[in-house]
Amino acid sequence: MLLHACCGPCASAVAPYFRQIGVEPVLFYYNPNIQPLAEYEKRRQSLLQMAQEKSFSVVISDQYNPFPHLHQALHQPKDRCTYCYTDRLQKTAQEALRLGFQQFSTTLLVSPYQDRDRIVFLGHQIASQHGLEFLAPDLRSLYPQTKANAISMDLYRQQYCGCLLSEYERHYPDKGILV
Repeated sequence: MLLHACCGPCASAVAPYFRQIGVEPVLFYYNPNIQPLAEYEKRRQSLLQMAQEKSFSVVISDQYNPFPHLHQALHQPKDRCTYCYTDRLQKTAQEALRLGFQQFSTTLLVSPYQDRDRIVFLGHQIASQHGLEFLAPDLRSLYPQTKANAISMDLYRQQYCGCLLSEYERHYPDKGILV
């Protein structure tokens, strides 16, 4: 199974969950939503550190280009998360096919801050388009474990979702997006 991974802490709980139920995940790092590049690199390194420590294979996409995501986010700020989920799930499904996997999922399912229903809907829709299976267990109960793992494994733990708009909202939660 190809598991889209947004960062080390989230993958540190989700990947072992799948391994424990008998589905061996290969982690896939494709996150062009993450801005700036320094943040993208911190999260990538965190994932690689966790994967090495827990013996998971990792595939890193070499397609880091934040500008399409940034353009979409600025053009339609209220719908930016749907675009972001779709882009990352679509790319994960394509990579799953290329690598010969029949299943895919995402570590985004662990976060109580993500729109789980939207992710599950899009994941199943994309899976159907590609003849794949999208695995969507409710993993939000594992979220506290992601925090504990980040501390115990000394993993970088981000303070915002990924895009510049989410970083802005973190600092100015009452202002909203002014574009």
